[in-house]
Amino acid sequence: MRTLFASLAGMAIVLLQAGCVTVQTPVEEKLQQHMKEQMVEAHLKLKDNAYGSDEERQSYQAIEKSLSKAVLDKKVGEFGGRQFGNGFCRLTFYGQDANKLAGAIEPILREQKPAKGSFMLKRFGQAYKPDTKTERVDLAK
Repeated sequence: MRTLFASLAGMAIVLLQAGCVTVQTPVEEKLQQHMKEQMVEAHLKLKDNAYGSDEERQSYQAIEKSLSKAVLDKKVGEFGGRQFGNGFCRLTFYGQDANKLAGAIEPILREQKPAKGSFMLKRFGQAYKPDTKTERVDLAK
């Protein structure tokens, strides 16, 4: 007998099936999906070697929206997240083909004229495997 219970907060789904219990949050489900996909990371250099200025962070958040929209409009993947630190803003995208993801976001990134040291990483195969083929593309001269 199958019974499905969802927590009120939507944080966990518990599936009871034949006496076996599987607990998986939506975040875990998304992570498992992304682990099977290819990935593109945009590493955008900040003015300092830490977290950048408030203005820079706001600017990159606006760029993030444009990039996310381009990836969704072209149906090549989705935005995975943003991190600031170590002198970079890192934007991550997941999809079935790293080249198609890069093709959707690279023109927008170059149009923004990113700072010297900015680059993009394309990870082919399963994104999180250590032996996954990776290609670096410099975004600024």
